[in-house]
Amino acid sequence: MKTLSFLILIVLLASCSTSVTLVNKGKYDQAIDVLVADLKNDPANEKDIRALGFAFDEANKADNQKIAGLKAGEKPENWNEIGKLYNQLNLRQQKIETLPLTVQNDINYNAVDYRPFIAEAREKTCQNLYLDAMKLINSGNKADSQRAGFYLLEIDSIMPGYKDVTQLLTQIKTDTTIFIYCSVTNNYPNYLPSGVEDEFRKLDFSRFNTPKYAFVSKKATYLKIKIVAEIEIIDIKIIPEKTEQNFYTETATLQDGIAFKLDESGNFERDSLGNKIEIPKFKTIACYVTENEQKKSVLMGGTVQIINSETGKIIAKRAVAGETKFYHKSAYFKGDINALSPETMELLGSKELEFPSDLIMILRASDKFGKNVADVVIEELEKLPSNLTKKE
Repeated sequence: MKTLSFLILIVLLASCSTSVTLVNKGKYDQAIDVLVADLKNDPANEKDIRALGFAFDEANKADNQKIAGLKAGEKPENWNEIGKLYNQLNLRQQKIETLPLTVQNDINYNAVDYRPFIAEAREKTCQNLYLDAMKLINSGNKADSQRAGFYLLEIDSIMPGYKDVTQLLTQIKTDTTIFIYCSVTNNYPNYLPSGVEDEFRKLDFSRFNTPKYAFVSKKATYLKIKIVAEIEIIDIKIIPEKTEQNFYTETATLQDGIAFKLDESGNFERDSLGNKIEIPKFKTIACYVTENEQKKSVLMGGTVQIINSETGKIIAKRAVAGETKFYHKSAYFKGDINALSPETMELLGSKELEFPSDLIMILRASDKFGKNVADVVIEELEKLPSNLTKKE
């Protein structure tokens, strides 16, 4: 099987299409999106079929290996990530199932029912969160009880109706907490990688909760939502990956043995005992450096409108942005490395890295965008008179 995969990869390397370039870079999910679209138009394209089969197998293999590693770790908190990986496997499979049966047969596609695995991961994730919540509730501490409410809200978003979560949320006193309902709308008009839309809808603002403010993405009946934050994503700028090369030489002067001091006539100078006077001998060494700087960035921009849900009055509307940057420096050397400065010495052994995919960069930018949204909302609410944000 390894030999077969290797032979397929050699065939792929002979091509220069966008999809094959993505496959050769290990960007399998991006390649699958492109190949699925292409094969819908030309289901008999043999090169695309081979590339799709290879990318699908390799992507699945990587996810299953991660799942096996997380399960082997036997940590309850791993089940949330395991669930995400099973969902990813299921989504990838659904893409293949949109293709004609002839293509599915050509790549030896065999459907896997991931529903039991996804259900198990959800169940165990909720079990873990529930146990953590109960420990906090049973501590008798008011602040712990407040934190337990956030765990219970997360359970309710994963599995509505789980155990007695609704009753527990009703019982928990939230006299000092203002609940803010967040809704996200993506109005960016251009193409986005597959999966980004779903991730935008699932932006988790609860990570930015404070004892006073709690962000929720669901209007539950047991919560009195006083503030609504309407978040709009307007623009996403991707500054493409770029590698810049810098060439320079570093030198150093080192002692290289000793010499004897000469007088103006070229004769050896001697000390009072008649011995030749020694002086240090120096040499200059050099190292030629080729330095690579890798850069890529994504900037996400939008607005957040903060509304008093009881009166419908707009409290504030602000522009918000989130940016992520990838920067890596590596270098190659020729010559005597002893000539290098301490700063350049740190690059010894460094190599160029694979650029993060557009999807990964957008998701990182969305995390920072979410954090800045939360900061802006809290900042605006803190400007209000205390009676307007007081929890009844």
